[in-house]
Amino acid sequence: MDDINPDDLISQLKSIPADSKMLERAAQDHPELNKEDVEEFVIKNSSKLIQDSLELIDNMKEVVHHMPEAENISSLAELIKASSGAIETLNKIVIQDKKSNTTITSKKMDIESRKELQTADQSHALTMSREEIMAKLINDKSVINVDAEVRDPEKLN
Repeated sequence: MDDINPDDLISQLKSIPADSKMLERAAQDHPELNKEDVEEFVIKNSSKLIQDSLELIDNMKEVVHHMPEAENISSLAELIKASSGAIETLNKIVIQDKKSNTTITSKKMDIESRKELQTADQSHALTMSREEIMAKLINDKSVINVDAEVRDPEKLN
């Protein structure tokens, strides 16, 4: 038979209620969440959940290795499934954040390019009124000498 120390098992069993009371106290301390804090809360707790589940997966691997029973293997599979779901959720948050940042950057670039095109279009437009153009044409008159031959209109036919 294995060399199991009953005193060790009894001491472990006695410490379980104290540990569970500490867990109950920790579970009761729920902070109030504002809308602004939800993203931070989800990221923080998802990462903690992932870390805890990865530790449990390592522990369950040891259990499955030493006691390959169907229940243990099923538990390990469910734990892996839950962990991958949490990782996927966290990954979706990261992708959505990157997509939002890219969209914002793209919109800013679009606005800047439209501003540049608008200023370029305005620089080609006339900057003088009709009266100013007429005054400039009249004041800048110059004489054009033209040598023209006058033909008799009857001879044109």
